[in-house]
Amino acid sequence: MIENNADINDIRNRVDLEEYYTFYNQVYFDSKLTPSEFITLRWNENLGILAGRCVKTYNQTIIELNPVYLNLYPEELDSIFVHEMIHLITLDHDECFLEEVKRISKLGLEININCKHNIGLLDND
Repeated sequence: MIENNADINDIRNRVDLEEYYTFYNQVYFDSKLTPSEFITLRWNENLGILAGRCVKTYNQTIIELNPVYLNLYPEELDSIFVHEMIHLITLDHDECFLEEVKRISKLGLEININCKHNIGLLDND
């Protein structure tokens, strides 16, 4: 049963980011990425046109996913989340990033490199 009148259609109520991260880390990265307990994984509805982002500083690593976008396109969750996980290896969309995309596509997951999406249709102005 859904607690606190939570909307079951909201992806934030259906997806446990730590569980998904751990699963993707095992399947696509042989558990070689930083364990989830050392990364901040969170939803951020203020990402605007970004579907997700990875931020690394000297003392913190954050992966954020846009629930506004993913509620519209939940089928893109795997690709977007793994895309952001590749940024744990390299922050840029450089040769290393493209090699990871190619390697992962051989495992059956297509990664979209375009990281900006037009979700302006949600504006009610």
